[in-house]
Amino acid sequence: MNGAVNIDIIKNPGVSIVADANSLPFKSEVFDEAHAINPYGFSPVNPETARVLKPGGILKVTGTPKNPFSAPLSPSRAKAVGFGMVETGPMQATHHFGVQRT
Repeated sequence: MNGAVNIDIIKNPGVSIVADANSLPFKSEVFDEAHAINPYGFSPVNPETARVLKPGGILKVTGTPKNPFSAPLSPSRAKAVGFGMVETGPMQATHHFGVQRT
């Protein structure tokens, strides 16, 4: 799939598709990269996200320190749902908006 798709459970400005992140409306292995920016109510590191990423695809999760849904998983938990931990670090500049900073 080319381009970017913004998904949220409710229609907001900039949202392309309204969908539940635990049941994504895409074929398997269609995305090279996915970004979960301050996810709320679900862990983006899950089998459904792994399903829509191409083999070797990258999931980047950004969130505030108090957000349990954006906290890094242990390597064993990440592997159990189809991921391997590559790195942790500060928020990417492209994800800086609102009050999110880490």
